[in-house]
Amino acid sequence: MVNTNKLKGLIREQQKTQVDCAMAIGVKQAPFCQKINNTREFWLKESRALANYLQIDDSEFMEYFFAD
Repeated sequence: MVNTNKLKGLIREQQKTQVDCAMAIGVKQAPFCQKINNTREFWLKESRALANYLQIDDSEFMEYFFAD
């Protein structure tokens, strides 16, 4: 499960949009919104691409993409 608040906060902090993030991982905006809101799962490839795009350190990856 994605840590929605933490991920959305980082996107805002970096002044990026969900459209920017969707393009960075190769999906359309609607599926990206579903993924970030936990109604659709992120594939590992997508979460790694988003982490790379948002410059999330490997040590913090789990905090963003594997929340309880």
